[in-house]
Amino acid sequence: MRGWIFLTLGAAAAALVMSCGEDEVTTPTASVGSWTVIEPPYEGAWTHCDVQADGTVWATVLLADSKRAAVVRYKDGAWGIKKFEPVVTEALNDILMFDGGRGWACGNGGALLDYRGGQWFLTRLYNDLEYLHLGGVDASHVWVNAISRPYGVPAIFHYDGSQWREAEKPRGYTSFGPFYMTAADAGFMVARGEAGDEVFKLRGTRWEPALTFNENLHLYDIAGDGAITYAVGERRLAREKLGRVYQLTPELRNITPAILASEEYYYRACYADHLGGLWVAAAPYRPITAVYRLLYWDGRRWTEAAVANKTSAVPRFFDIEFVDGAGWAVGGTTFARYRK
Repeated sequence: MRGWIFLTLGAAAAALVMSCGEDEVTTPTASVGSWTVIEPPYEGAWTHCDVQADGTVWATVLLADSKRAAVVRYKDGAWGIKKFEPVVTEALNDILMFDGGRGWACGNGGALLDYRGGQWFLTRLYNDLEYLHLGGVDASHVWVNAISRPYGVPAIFHYDGSQWREAEKPRGYTSFGPFYMTAADAGFMVARGEAGDEVFKLRGTRWEPALTFNENLHLYDIAGDGAITYAVGERRLAREKLGRVYQLTPELRNITPAILASEEYYYRACYADHLGGLWVAAAPYRPITAVYRLLYWDGRRWTEAAVANKTSAVPRFFDIEFVDGAGWAVGGTTFARYRK
């Protein structure tokens, strides 16, 4: 198939029980820049993006006209797209691109897509798997988690540069969430259980408990810069949901921004920059009555970025990526680009 296609954890105990503290006192003092919402040329449901060192932006989308999965590339001001037949996958759930012309995308229908030599190649280990999240630091050390349908059995796979192998998984969990990898043999992963989410740490080839929370959480994203790790999501209490933002390492802190009502917003995506700061996409539970926001935590206080929306779309940001200070957010029907 050719054409455009478009933290290091400090010494942690095997399980650290979290106690939820009060929200940080946070008041925005100035804007940290401006995000401009872009309505891309391909109509559909945008889910995830990744940015390479040269500024090339890749994203996954489910096209509205055909309900087919596609991978989109934005480079040097131009858009390009690679559409996939339904036999490949009905949806793509994540994308992870590396320098040197390599990358992976994953989705439903057992589809793992390998990008090399300017082409996408399909690898299908099992037809009944939905691949959910990708993680890795280079194209030869990649992790992906999955869940089987219709049985709901979770699994984890590891790619060693030549082939995929099923890895040993933590027992007793219903599924697994996003990765944040710090090295080929080190990183973090969210594990989902009946009582809420936990965080596991990779030691070599084995996933071990790192953080256990004392409340029912759903963590949508996890990120870091090597020395510090964050997670974002929501606390679930029966029908009530409360947005949450946590610093996980080197110490555990609840840094949920007080500038937004936690019962009105949840936090869907995050990105830790090279300064140790944290970008967070905040989404309202009732989108008709509130706007979506992009926030920044500098380690001391929260500030709110200006979001210029010149389109008719409501920006629902599900993923955030940066390179050299240039940022991109994607989700729903829109992209947004960040400038200082």
